[in-house]
Amino acid sequence: MQWPPKGDTEFSLELGFKIVRRGYDRVQVQDYIRRMSSTAPPAEPPSFEMDRRGYDCAQVDAYIEGLRSGAGPTAG
Repeated sequence: MQWPPKGDTEFSLELGFKIVRRGYDRVQVQDYIRRMSSTAPPAEPPSFEMDRRGYDCAQVDAYIEGLRSGAGPTAG
């Protein structure tokens, strides 16, 4: 087990993404989603590195697509 835990644990639980063997880097995903909710959200599409014990890619993609389209987040 990594110590300290990777990423913001409270924010991670709030998002509810599954943690999988190979997935998106959790810190990068959390940072991107935080920027999405800021006054100046990123214009560029997300690009995340793959990481061991990362977030489920399909869930993250669906969530971010919902935010970018204005439909709101959807957990996969």
